[in-house]
Amino acid sequence: MNHHAAIAVLVLWFLSGSVDAVGRSAPPIRSSARALTVTESINTTRIMVGPPKFTYDPIAGYARVFENVEISPKGDRYALMLISGDLERNGNWISIIAGTRRSLASAGPRTVLKLFTNALGEGGGGSRGAGDLLLPTNNPLRWLPNGREVALFWPGRDGRRQVLAVDVLTGRSRYLTESSTDVLEYTVADDGALFFAARTPITETLDETAEKRGFVVQNVDALGLLRGNFAGASAYDSEYNNLRFVQRAGSRSPELLRSAGSPIDRFLPIDRRVPSLFSPANHKVIYARTPDAVPPSWDVYIDKFTKLAIQSLRQGDDIYGRQVQQLFVADVRTSTTHPLWNAPLMWFPDVQYGKPVNLIWSQDESRVLVFPTFLPPSEPEEAGRRGEACAIVDVETGRFEVIRLPPKMEGVPIAAAKWRGSEYVELHTVSGSDLILQKSHGKWVGSTTEERARPSKLRGGIAIRIEQDINTPPKLVATDPRTGSRRVLLDINPALESSFTLGRVEPSHWFDSGGQRWSGRLYYPVHYVDGKRFALVIQTHGSAGVHEFSLNGLGADSGEPGLGPGISTYAAQPLANRDLFVLQMRDEDFAVGAQNEADLYADAYESAVKSLHLRGLVDSARVGLSGYSRTGWHVEYALTHSKFPYAAALCSDNIDAGYMQWMLIPGYGEVENGVAPFKEGLEKWILRAPAFNAENVTTPLRLQVEGGKHLILFSGWEMYVRLRRLNRPVEMVVIPDIDHGSHEIQNPEQLRFSQEGAVDWFDFWLNGHEDATAEKHDQYARWERLREIQRRVEPREPPVLTR
Repeated sequence: MNHHAAIAVLVLWFLSGSVDAVGRSAPPIRSSARALTVTESINTTRIMVGPPKFTYDPIAGYARVFENVEISPKGDRYALMLISGDLERNGNWISIIAGTRRSLASAGPRTVLKLFTNALGEGGGGSRGAGDLLLPTNNPLRWLPNGREVALFWPGRDGRRQVLAVDVLTGRSRYLTESSTDVLEYTVADDGALFFAARTPITETLDETAEKRGFVVQNVDALGLLRGNFAGASAYDSEYNNLRFVQRAGSRSPELLRSAGSPIDRFLPIDRRVPSLFSPANHKVIYARTPDAVPPSWDVYIDKFTKLAIQSLRQGDDIYGRQVQQLFVADVRTSTTHPLWNAPLMWFPDVQYGKPVNLIWSQDESRVLVFPTFLPPSEPEEAGRRGEACAIVDVETGRFEVIRLPPKMEGVPIAAAKWRGSEYVELHTVSGSDLILQKSHGKWVGSTTEERARPSKLRGGIAIRIEQDINTPPKLVATDPRTGSRRVLLDINPALESSFTLGRVEPSHWFDSGGQRWSGRLYYPVHYVDGKRFALVIQTHGSAGVHEFSLNGLGADSGEPGLGPGISTYAAQPLANRDLFVLQMRDEDFAVGAQNEADLYADAYESAVKSLHLRGLVDSARVGLSGYSRTGWHVEYALTHSKFPYAAALCSDNIDAGYMQWMLIPGYGEVENGVAPFKEGLEKWILRAPAFNAENVTTPLRLQVEGGKHLILFSGWEMYVRLRRLNRPVEMVVIPDIDHGSHEIQNPEQLRFSQEGAVDWFDFWLNGHEDATAEKHDQYARWERLREIQRRVEPREPPVLTR
């Protein structure tokens, strides 16, 4: 498309739209403050957060919150984990701090234990390795029943991931497991028993005799073959297959769960799985795993994500098919397991605000209350087909009784629950009301009580919490509930507010051309002034929560770190310090998994630019797109199928719904393109797959590989080769120490390479600036050559825009 056509497109497009952001000049910059760079951002400190819980506001409704302060079973102590980057030593520090809740004066925390890790990955394309231990919700502290020890994942003497217990009074530590493979999940019973999952040992290579006499290839997973898995294991088998073990109280010898089917769980953790739950007497455990087979009757379910998972499993697509889940019951005394009932689990209930599945054991361990849940396919209730039903299930027989909830209580998150007798269950909701489930005339029914005040679980001690907001870094604060007095116990990053310049941040909302509402957060340039337009970078794939402080744009609400050693190319505040706007986009539930998913995102990008342009904030001729993982496909699709002339783009460790990725791991791309690439299906791929439309790309594109050296062929290679053959401005970069890469990198040197490269890339193409640092001379010489290629491909002029 020539520049005259681009101007015409922009004139037509920029006629309407709105963003909830009001332009105001930046506050005066302190003379002593200096620009926040990628280095300073990596070296900050964050707090490990646990799995999400729910809170309720009468106006805002339900929202997820993430616990970062762990309260002991008796409520007398607290503990938390801090994670800090250290570029000088090229690793990360983990500090476990703890304190008491007796009084404000004595509440100050002390450091119990400090650990150091290189935070490197395994290089296999997943998130395994030391860096995986530092990601939000992956490794929260858990209090043991004794009330003086906390547990966490940590490498053992042989480097395998184990469960480590730390005494918060003495600082002494001990390993609770001695697994021969990495422990991936664990639950501790009140009596000290453990139920855990450990990685399945995989035979990756053939013996020398087989290699000499020849052998038959066992699978069609070329990525697995590239990794040396000649014996038939796929790349996903190596990364994610696991076995379940029971380690009884007082024993150091775990026993493998025995099952009538395969004991191997093929789960791929991209959703928020139900955690394992011991029964009241610690005799049984209920947990979620992949079923051995999916019956045809499961086709009755109408939840779009569950239908997608079941369909993908039958087509052999590992990444989605492995999400099919089912509840199982394990007997700790016999080490046996069986399915709870013939129903799937809500595998991916909601991208951002999915309400958790509640599991409540009866006191006699004979039944479990489950909701929201699917019902067995024989049950005709529509709520059971949607995964929104409530049922009490017999754990031995699988027989169930459906409970009719009051309409206003369906799907309401539960704060606490308790069986009172065999036919009466009391549930306390996060909204403050009670839900009573009672058996009457042979049927279970639900009724609600009026909202009433209940004693807080913090009664008897001071409240310990993290205070932060979108523009204020987090602090550990103690409050006396009796007097209202408060005390700042710890400023996690004191230099952020005193020593560095930060761009102002605001929640942002806009509408696409179809009227769908999108949201995220907008970072202002540090030197923003009213009336001046600035360049914009759109960072994709999730956003920090509206009340969460984040330097890079991500946060616990997106499942990624927002402070300290962050992931991939995300660098919102360093970009703002180069005087760029940064729009961090939230993934919206209506778009993820939709048949026109890529089109919706491409529309959202253009609509966001349009809206910001009409606010007088953004120069629409200088807009960059940044994609990572799944949204790298969205960005490449926008570059090949949108007529908007983006000025620069970056994609890292991403899928692209391309033919080469499908060849490496068959099934990949079939969901994204809606069909397998055979006959008429291939014609659809040619129209939709970004790499097949590479001739439409006129935007300078930087492709990055993080997950491992074999990912070079999987992540962007098809697009890279086609653009090189077309003589378009493209480059592919590989992070340092790629043999120990990870999809969610945490190593400081790898992060500096990734994030500084992203900041320099967008500053070069959008602002025309070059870092004068001597070691970057070759980088800018390379980009100048790309600029010459870009000028020959399509001369660009600023678009003329009218309201």
